[in-house]
Amino acid sequence: MTRADSGHSPAEKAELARLKNELKEGKRLQKALFELTREISLAKSEDQVIKVFAETIKELFPRAFFCIKVVDPETIELVNLYAEGHLKAESRDTIEVKRSAVERFGLQDALSRNPAARIRNRYRLVFDNSSSGTAVPLVANGKFLGLLALEYKPGEENLNRDRPVLRQVANQLALSLHHAHSVEETLFLKNYLEQLIESANALIIVTDPYRKVRVCNKAVERLLDMDRKEILDKDFLDLLPEDERSRLLRVFVSALHGKSTTNLETRLVAKKKELKRVNFNTSPLLNADGQVEGLIAVGQDLSQIRNLEQQMLHVARLAGLGETAAQMIHDMNTPLTSITVYSTHLLKKLEKGPIDKQEKERVLRIRESAERILDMTRNVMSFARTDKDIHEAVDLNKLISKSITLCDPIIEKGNVRIHSQLAQDLPLVKAISGEITQAFLNLLMNACQAVSGKPNPLIVITSNRLDEGFVEILISDNGCGIPEEEQVKIFDPFYTSKPDGEGTGLGLSIVKTVMAHHYGSISVDSEEGQGTTFILRFPFSKKDN
Repeated sequence: MTRADSGHSPAEKAELARLKNELKEGKRLQKALFELTREISLAKSEDQVIKVFAETIKELFPRAFFCIKVVDPETIELVNLYAEGHLKAESRDTIEVKRSAVERFGLQDALSRNPAARIRNRYRLVFDNSSSGTAVPLVANGKFLGLLALEYKPGEENLNRDRPVLRQVANQLALSLHHAHSVEETLFLKNYLEQLIESANALIIVTDPYRKVRVCNKAVERLLDMDRKEILDKDFLDLLPEDERSRLLRVFVSALHGKSTTNLETRLVAKKKELKRVNFNTSPLLNADGQVEGLIAVGQDLSQIRNLEQQMLHVARLAGLGETAAQMIHDMNTPLTSITVYSTHLLKKLEKGPIDKQEKERVLRIRESAERILDMTRNVMSFARTDKDIHEAVDLNKLISKSITLCDPIIEKGNVRIHSQLAQDLPLVKAISGEITQAFLNLLMNACQAVSGKPNPLIVITSNRLDEGFVEILISDNGCGIPEEEQVKIFDPFYTSKPDGEGTGLGLSIVKTVMAHHYGSISVDSEEGQGTTFILRFPFSKKDN
């Protein structure tokens, strides 16, 4: 007998041995659960989670059968199965839960989604050659994820001892499965969104709060002819021409304050300094706390559309010239006749000797007539040319005067009086001269047609500088006016109130398109029978003035 055993009764010795075994078993369980926690942190997928828990369960319950059944939480259909032992054939695909567990976890609604799921009053064994067992539902975040079943061979029953540990393992397994599902869903969503962004034909740019480009897709790369590395981490404003940056900076600041912007037309600078016209819708990018952490811009390349619009504008110009050509030729006959008559007369005089003062005046008339023809042809040729898509600082008053000159034949034919009230301190506006001239000419021709047949036909053109940073142009006539119900349609393409064959319905539509290109606006104020006023507003930069 050892010294440690001396003085103890057999009952005390048995109790001491039992306590030592429990302590040893507790340390073994503690070690196994600690290892489980460490291994779980490395597991990412559902299969990895099941594998880690299977190894731990084998270590914790080395003489037991067990199976892990994982279900789809939405349909409660079996999606994964791991078994250590031979399952009965009729038990492999079944989902059976004890009624007491259903009530404890509130699983009635979830199990009703799968007609094959069963609620049992008592546990039914699922392994061959087992004598007793139990199953614990795997529930996390209110979702039923499956079952963990544990069964014993005859003579190995120890359910009362193992049940608390089994429940602890089941809780951890449920949480790990839920986490793995969340990770998989997040990765799937991330990959899906990345593919969606990459394959989208739309231009997509995402910036951080400091305007640095963090995301761009292939459409942006193709448009700018740049590699993604050349775009990422750039200041978004660096992708714009200098004259666009202040306007886009205001949009960015608005996004940081939670405001969205739609139909924002601007230009991006491609690799070879080529300007690409685009249209963006911008929105603030919010984090999980609802705080703005950047801006997302989804846009469209307008290059092809702009090319078509340029062609349409050019055709419209030629059509407008066609309307004035006959009258212009008639007007040119007068100075040409003067040139012919006076030059013939002077040639005869020169043959006889020097010319006197009266003949000198005839020479001056020849020059004036020639200059008038040159002005006509110069304006016509300038107007007929196709413009480059470049905004330059222009004087709107000069473009108004040029438009009046181009419209002279129609004005004179209709005996229309033009009254101009042009502000002398008008700021310069960044614009494409030919497009603005086209817009003014369209409005003047419409006004001439509106006053046709009226007594004392009058068109008044006014230019003003507004305090809000706009130049305002008013073109008014005392013509027939526009019915109220038609005023909402007049800017629609192909809409016209003229008889068939007398109008394309594109004039005002073109004016609206031109104003959009220049970030301006056009509106109408009209009363039937009283006249019409078109109001055009152009933004101007104080820095350029």
